[in-house]
Amino acid sequence: MATPLGIYILRVEPCSWHHIHAKIPDIQSLWYWGISLKGQWCKTFEKKHGNLINILDIEVQPVALEVLAQYYDAFQWCFTSRDFQIAPTLKEYERLLGLPLEASPQYFHRGKTPSWSSMAKLLKRKEEPKWSRRNLPYLEERLYQFRQDEDWPAFMDAYGLLIYGIVLFLHGDDYIDLVVVDAYRAKKDRGENPTMALLANTYYTLNHCCEWKGGNLRCCIPLLYLWMTTHLFHSKVKSACPIEDYKWCWIKTMSRDLWAKHLDQATERIIRWYPMWNEREEIIVRCGGFPNVPLLGTQGAINYNPELLSRQAGYPVIKVPSEEDMNPFVIHGLKAHNGEFYKRIRHAWRSVIRRGKEWGTRSCGTSADYRNWLKDQVKKIEPPQHRDREIQAYEA
Repeated sequence: MATPLGIYILRVEPCSWHHIHAKIPDIQSLWYWGISLKGQWCKTFEKKHGNLINILDIEVQPVALEVLAQYYDAFQWCFTSRDFQIAPTLKEYERLLGLPLEASPQYFHRGKTPSWSSMAKLLKRKEEPKWSRRNLPYLEERLYQFRQDEDWPAFMDAYGLLIYGIVLFLHGDDYIDLVVVDAYRAKKDRGENPTMALLANTYYTLNHCCEWKGGNLRCCIPLLYLWMTTHLFHSKVKSACPIEDYKWCWIKTMSRDLWAKHLDQATERIIRWYPMWNEREEIIVRCGGFPNVPLLGTQGAINYNPELLSRQAGYPVIKVPSEEDMNPFVIHGLKAHNGEFYKRIRHAWRSVIRRGKEWGTRSCGTSADYRNWLKDQVKKIEPPQHRDREIQAYEA
C-alpha cells in the first residue's frame, strides 16, 4: 500500500510481489492410464465427466499463475489491471469443464467425509490399513489390475478418482484425501456437478494467498491456467471447443519476467472478452437473498460479483457497483459446511437470478462512471504496474 512502510518494502524488494507458488500436478501417469480407455469406454467416460481427460492436454506454465495472482484484488475479488477487471465466472468454468450446470444438480460439500470402506468398495477391495488405501501407487495398482481383467467400469471409477485427486481437488502429495472421494462419489452416484466447488476453491485460495501475502495455490491449476490464457491470447482458428481453442493459441514458453511484461502490457483493448466457445445470452448475477453469488467449495465458502464481469458475457459494464453489491464474505472450513451458512447458501441456489439483454446492446465497453470508479480503485489496491510506477517516481 502507499504508506511509508509500503514504500520501504517496495524499495527493498523492487518486485514487491507476494511469494505465491503454483505447483503443477504430475499428470504423466494420468496420460499413461488414459490411453487405455478406447472406443465406447472413452466416450462413456467423456459423457460422464466432460472435458476431464482433455484438460490433461493443458501445458501449464506455473510462473504465469504466480504472476497473475499479483493482480488479485482483495477488495473486489477479481483481477484488477490499469483499465479493466476480469475474473473466472461460473459459466466459464462450466464450459471449460464441459459439465452443463442445467443438466445436473450442484455439488455442495457438507464437510462430512465418507468412510474408508466406501473407497475400498469403489476399488473392489476389502478394507486395508489407511496408509495403503489412499496413496497413489495403490490406486495405480488397482488400475493395472482392472485393465488386466478388462473390467472397464471399475477402471473408469479408479481413473476418475485419480484425476479428481491429482488435478481437480489436490489436497496433498501422493495420496487421495477423503474429501476427494466425497466429491467423486457425489458425481458418480448422484450426478452432482463439481463446477461451483472448483470455482469456490479458486477464489478461496487466491483470497488466502493475498491475505497472507504468499502461499500455495490450492485449486485446479490447469483449469485456472486455461481460463487465463483464454483471455490473454487470441486463437488462430475459431473453435467451439475451449481445449482446441487453447491449442490454436500456440502459447510459447516464457520466463517469469516475460509473463510479468505480458500482463503489464495487457489492456482492455487486447483482452479477448468472450471467445466463441463462451458465447451466451445470460449469466447468473445473484442467488436468493445474497447481493451477488455465494460459492461453496471443499475448503470453505466465498462469494463473487458477476455484475463486474459482464464484459465476459459480451455486455458492457455500465453501473458502478454499490457497497452492498461488493460486500465480500469468506467462511472457513467446517463453519461453511455445517449449520446456518450451509443452509443459507443451499437455499439461495434455489432462486437463481440471471441477466443479459437487460444490459443492452452487445458490447465490451464501459461507461465513463465505471472508468472513473476503476481509476480510484487502482489507486487503492496498487496493482503491479501501478506499484512499479510508484517505485520509479520515488527513486527519481
